[in-house]
Amino acid sequence: IGMASNFRITSTRQIKPQTAFTASIDYMRFLSVGHRHDFKLTAHAYYRKLDNAHEYSGNLISVLKDDYNVTDNIISGNGYSAGGNVMLSKERGRISGHISYAYGITRLKFSSSSQGYRPSANDLGHAVTAYVRYEINRRFDVSAAWSFTSGRRTTPIKSIYIISENVIMQHGERNSARLPDYHHLDIAANYHFTSQG
Repeated sequence: IGMASNFRITSTRQIKPQTAFTASIDYMRFLSVGHRHDFKLTAHAYYRKLDNAHEYSGNLISVLKDDYNVTDNIISGNGYSAGGNVMLSKERGRISGHISYAYGITRLKFSSSSQGYRPSANDLGHAVTAYVRYEINRRFDVSAAWSFTSGRRTTPIKSIYIISENVIMQHGERNSARLPDYHHLDIAANYHFTSQG
């Protein structure tokens, strides 16, 4: 769609509020090492029915037009999202942390299109997070956090024309491509002070 960011607008007479029905199931179990429940395993799965889901159909060039109206660039449809996640965590001891994996899909069918269900701009894909913390002593600890997510869905631009000083963009299929995958690593060292008052 030309803009890889989220924005919010209020509902109007033309743009009805989105509604959703969600069904989910959760599972949790403590795993023992010796006589201690050091590890916790959790899992979650969901299905969500979406009504009046909206997406922005314009692009950055559209915003520059004198007669630009944001409601003219909003398309609506119905669809669903489904997915789940699993996480293994350790909360006690000098070494603590967690690792998790999530996967989700979102599909929408737009009233302005004759195509069937298409990926939504909010299609999650894969997501992995990992965190570990080591307590050296009561005052000092170190930690690291890493995250990975699939690239955001986007509509590719196939070609750009300039006709009579007007920029015309020809797009591929809606949300048929992804931006590059994203990963991020944070490393921290913490020293805890105690105040005397």
